[in-house]
Amino acid sequence: GDWGWPLSDPTVSQGFGHTCWSNIYYNGKDHPALDMYSDYGSAVYAAEDGDAYFCRNCLGDGGNGVFIFHDDNYMTLYWHLK
Repeated sequence: GDWGWPLSDPTVSQGFGHTCWSNIYYNGKDHPALDMYSDYGSAVYAAEDGDAYFCRNCLGDGGNGVFIFHDDNYMTLYWHLK
């Protein structure tokens, strides 16, 4: 696709699909996202324009996230943000 990366110089720590962690953490199912990180304090950018909604601890696991709803029924999710 032509969307930009959410970090300027990311390190991908877990890919999309079946990974070495799939059996342990996802009961053999595919990992549903790309996990990435960069230097602490790095800016996170939306991949495309859209309506953003912040979620603080919405799953009860202490994780913070931003959901961005884009045109054409696409959504991106930025999770484990500090």
